[in-house]
Amino acid sequence: MKADLEHYRRQFYQEMREILETVNRDLLQAEADPDNKELLNSIFRGIHTIKGSAGTFELNEVSDFTHHLEGMLVALREGKILLEPGIVDVILEGADELGAMVGSLERGEPITVNTGLVERFRSSYLGAGKESAGKAGTPPGHTGSEWGSFRRPCRSAR
Repeated sequence: MKADLEHYRRQFYQEMREILETVNRDLLQAEADPDNKELLNSIFRGIHTIKGSAGTFELNEVSDFTHHLEGMLVALREGKILLEPGIVDVILEGADELGAMVGSLERGEPITVNTGLVERFRSSYLGAGKESAGKAGTPPGHTGSEWGSFRRPCRSAR
């Protein structure tokens, strides 16, 4: 059974890389066409898929990091923040960081979370409308009760 889990985990890593390629492509297109809601929805769905799948494999650092990136994307979709060059840069940095995380996982190395980048995600959506942001650290549209602590240890490098 452990061999099966590792097989599926490797498949997830490959899928994660493919999703990140699509996110990067769609984000660059969205930068040129910021009113294209379908591109924003595609980017959101990709990041949301990574978050959910990472949680399934107990890749808590990946899931938690992606949760905050997703919060930024929720604020974009809701029109609370605009897709400006600085926001595009932060999202691209987030995608690069996720790529680095999957590389570490594939090599069996521990994940290092870029907490500065997490804070940049959070400041973008927490400043976008406190009434929709819920409790501190929770993306708009979420209560916070469905998310675990960002400090959980990663059990993924087994």
